[in-house]
Amino acid sequence: MEILSNPTHLDRTNLVWEWKLDWDAKDTWWTNNWTATNVTWVASEKWYTSEVGSFNGTSSYINWIYPLAWVNNFYISAWIKTSDVANYRTIYSARATGINVEIWTLRINNTWKIEFSDQVATSTASNTTLSTGIWYHIVFIRKTNNTFDLYINWVLDKSFTNNVDATTDPTWETWPQIGKYSQSATQFWSGSIWLFRIWLTTLS
Repeated sequence: MEILSNPTHLDRTNLVWEWKLDWDAKDTWWTNNWTATNVTWVASEKWYTSEVGSFNGTSSYINWIYPLAWVNNFYISAWIKTSDVANYRTIYSARATGINVEIWTLRINNTWKIEFSDQVATSTASNTTLSTGIWYHIVFIRKTNNTFDLYINWVLDKSFTNNVDATTDPTWETWPQIGKYSQSATQFWSGSIWLFRIWLTTLS
């Protein structure tokens, strides 16, 4: 099932960044614009937007030009559609300021699952196996007690704990990227992404 409900239904209370990725990488909620590299804007197949961001799997990504100060609680939501489930493909990653250390990455792994991986290579994969050419809505949540929840199409898929970076909590200065492993030029997203949002709060 491609669409479970209205993709814009999530509460905008405490929403701090929203990139629709329908025409460009501009923030439609505030003014936190990103820089898109080799991302094209292609016609959407059927629903609430005319275009979506298309990533070529080899060089396309979106870069945040200033560091983000993460708080303990946050959640991320996005619509994703992959054209490759045989290789690692990054949805979102964050690298620590001033050092070449990956704090964490949200990606598709080579077993066709959504995977969270931290800076010491501890990985947790979703229960759901993805297919190519299908839109999925994902919500990824971090809570203050180092617990994480992953929702796929509004259903809780996985809950787990991970002390991502005890040395820098409760705030992280990070350089986030969409569609690329931020520590190196690898694991580029292959497919489409639309309506990428970040809240610095707990999901209610």
